[in-house]
Amino acid sequence: ITLNSDDFEPNTERQGILLDGYDKKQDKDCLSDVGINRLILKRSIPLFESIVKHCSEKQYKSLHILTRGLKEIPKVARDFDPNWYKKNVMIPYRSVLLKYSIVYTDVGIKTIDEVFIPIYPFGKSIEYKKEYHFFTQAFFGIVPRFEESIEWSNRIWNELPNLVNVTRLLNAFREKERSNEIKNSFIKFVWNNHRDLLYKIPVLINQNN
Repeated sequence: ITLNSDDFEPNTERQGILLDGYDKKQDKDCLSDVGINRLILKRSIPLFESIVKHCSEKQYKSLHILTRGLKEIPKVARDFDPNWYKKNVMIPYRSVLLKYSIVYTDVGIKTIDEVFIPIYPFGKSIEYKKEYHFFTQAFFGIVPRFEESIEWSNRIWNELPNLVNVTRLLNAFREKERSNEIKNSFIKFVWNNHRDLLYKIPVLINQNN
């Protein structure tokens, strides 16, 4: 989603908008250029919510694209206040996404906090990711559909409590009872791909593996 407005106040080079400074002009009771831009961004939040609500109700595909720009604070060299932007734009936008069912799973469309999202290490093969996806589901429960999970893994912000990295998988293996077949398959998976972690996180290994 691209936000545009004729009322945005750009910087001198017209390569961005002014977001660093005071909301009001000094000694005047009116908005500064920065204040105008900030007001427009804040007013965009209800508009964003109406779009997300509509997309969720109509169950459009590829709703992960609604997270664009919300994973990390943009790296902007000038005229930008990252703390203000995160607090007043990114967090409210993220909160909107958390309210609606936008994640497709094998048991229907769910909200973000109703699923566990596997966080795939960079550069791994599709076969690796399929195994990772299987074990995340086996140890935690509902996950996005496999193809969707790859997109969510790349786009989701790190502050959420339902993200599953390899270390969390290993801890779940230690804490949760599963069939010997699943447990032995998981140890084999970790041994083949993350052997170093087995020396840091002690687990029982079947002697036949």
